[in-house]
Amino acid sequence: MIEIAVAGALGRMGSLVLQRVAEDPEACVAAAIVSPRHARIGQSAPIAGRQLTYVEEPDRSFDVLIDVTNPAASLRWLDYCVARRRPIVIGTTGHSPEQQVNIERAASVIPILKASNFSVGVAAVASVVERLARTLGATHDIEIVETHHARKGDAPSGTALTLLDTVLAACGRTRTDHAQFGRHGATGPRPPAQVGIHAIRMGDHPGTHTVYFSTAGETISVTHQATSRQAFVEGAVTAAKWLTRQRPGLYSMMDCLRG
Repeated sequence: MIEIAVAGALGRMGSLVLQRVAEDPEACVAAAIVSPRHARIGQSAPIAGRQLTYVEEPDRSFDVLIDVTNPAASLRWLDYCVARRRPIVIGTTGHSPEQQVNIERAASVIPILKASNFSVGVAAVASVVERLARTLGATHDIEIVETHHARKGDAPSGTALTLLDTVLAACGRTRTDHAQFGRHGATGPRPPAQVGIHAIRMGDHPGTHTVYFSTAGETISVTHQATSRQAFVEGAVTAAKWLTRQRPGLYSMMDCLRG
């Protein structure tokens, strides 16, 4: 049995991951971790037929930790896993450049899988978008639009930024020179090499991402629409089990899917 600790166990994503781990015949919950300030610390709840107690940090060993918290807490759990030489799956988004450097450094010590989106479908969309950008980037305008629930704390989404970086790399461009985050006012004509990226926040939407490639007379759009968070949950648990077999390094969902 693979023992999995879940940090952010009472969040939107974390509670679903906790439930999925508890139901997995190959895994068990090593710790259901919540914020140090949360009122539920020390309380228990029935999850998949078991009584699980919410804790501030694991009270026993674990094989891998799934982090679905916030950037500051995410770095704390990264340090915790480095100190104990345990792999970590990071599903938190919104890290600063400095925090990202810390994650990359830690990957020389432990296996880390960092994903802005655990969906198999999103990984496939990124692959398609890369090929389209290589083929059409010189002739088509490229725009990225994402929609998420009103409570999401970062914008654009980590997945949208991943798609942006995929497009920019395929076209030989950079965020500094070519990314346009929203538009307002007298912007003037759209520069040909610009890549626009836009965020919509409303309701309880689990996530839609669309990349447009447009030129005179035609538009191609590639869309991934999540109808629930279950695809993300399945991917996170699959990633955690896979990561326990890997050497130190920084991995992606594509690495996991390739086996």
